[in-house]
Amino acid sequence: MGSNVHLKAEMLFKNKPNVVDVKGGVIRKVPDEPMESEEEQAAKRMKLTNNEYTAECTSNVLDQDTDAITHDWRLLPYVALTQIYSMLPNNDRYHMSLTCRNWGVPLTSPEIWRALKFKFNRVEDRKAAEYVLKVRPYALRYLNVDCKVSVGGIVGERDSIIYLLRLIRYLVYHKTDQLISLRLANMSRIIVKWTKSTKHRDLVLTLRRFLETQKELRILNLSCAGFTLEQGTTMLKKVGQSCGSKLDKLIIDGLFAIEEDREMLSVVIIQPLKYFTEITSLSISYEYLCDQVIDALIDYGKLLNLRIYVEDSKQLHRITSESWRVLQAECPDLEVHYVLHDVFHHTKFKKILLRGVPLGTLEWDFKEDMNDEDWDDQDVILCMKYTAELFHNTVRHITVGIEHCYYQYRKMFEEILKR
Repeated sequence: MGSNVHLKAEMLFKNKPNVVDVKGGVIRKVPDEPMESEEEQAAKRMKLTNNEYTAECTSNVLDQDTDAITHDWRLLPYVALTQIYSMLPNNDRYHMSLTCRNWGVPLTSPEIWRALKFKFNRVEDRKAAEYVLKVRPYALRYLNVDCKVSVGGIVGERDSIIYLLRLIRYLVYHKTDQLISLRLANMSRIIVKWTKSTKHRDLVLTLRRFLETQKELRILNLSCAGFTLEQGTTMLKKVGQSCGSKLDKLIIDGLFAIEEDREMLSVVIIQPLKYFTEITSLSISYEYLCDQVIDALIDYGKLLNLRIYVEDSKQLHRITSESWRVLQAECPDLEVHYVLHDVFHHTKFKKILLRGVPLGTLEWDFKEDMNDEDWDDQDVILCMKYTAELFHNTVRHITVGIEHCYYQYRKMFEEILKR
């Protein structure tokens, strides 16, 4: 029926090339031949398929001399819009197609989606679904996924898992294996809470498959992932076996859930770390460290930055001063950055910051809801004196949260830090 209607319309206007449409006072000229749809015109004009774009646009428009006769100026709108879109933030790209139906086509070009950032925070989770529907991730090189929840979430927890699973599956399906930087942070909210869900199992298996396919990773961030011992070590082994010798920066603080056996953390982490022979920067939880882990880092001798996250822990006899001295001897340019959270009493402080640590920076903060009775100004002052005496030759920056400190002691802090 549709074809008959089209035929009748063509015959009707064959002898009437100019028809006046008085609706709204607008005069429209109808062409002698039926018009192509906007999509068909755009496809011919812009060479929308990725292969055509790569073959013709690159060779005909960008690489040839001005005198070349192979220019195809029909590609110019596509090239121009692609370059413009590549400079926009992701949020703006999602909405640019609303301006004009044809303008949305360059948004599907993989070249402008080399870097992606998604927040599965129960607010912006649907952005991942929009991306999955629009773009083939062939050119993706930098992926940043943050699952930290935001206040006033409008997306259900279970839906948040589904969106994340859909994104990772999409990347696996399209063989996105050329990532340079991958950040999968704060997944513990999802991984730990939904342990008994089938979606949890699917997500863990899909993540493992995604990690083991990577070939060019230089940076891997699994901060606060919240995996079990088995899941976390398996993830690291898969990455290590596929691209461990290429990895330069590894961030694994909070890799394991807090419910896991604290005694086993430093034991299970040793074997996976042996795959990463070229890392120069490592961020790790204090509980994962021991003399054996330090020995594994000594073997490579290339570490430049070691960032250690410490929370109030009962097990503080993990590393000896001798191990630190040997590590510094093998890695003379090494800088250690400590991040302490809720670590009280100067005896614990001294067990963590041992002699021989090449301390570069120190960040020390406390929980916001701490009672005044829990705060001990004198104890903090002793810790600062200890830091000034032992590390004044190496430390470059110190940050201490002193919101609970009495005013008269703040001057004392300033004098100590001047040392």
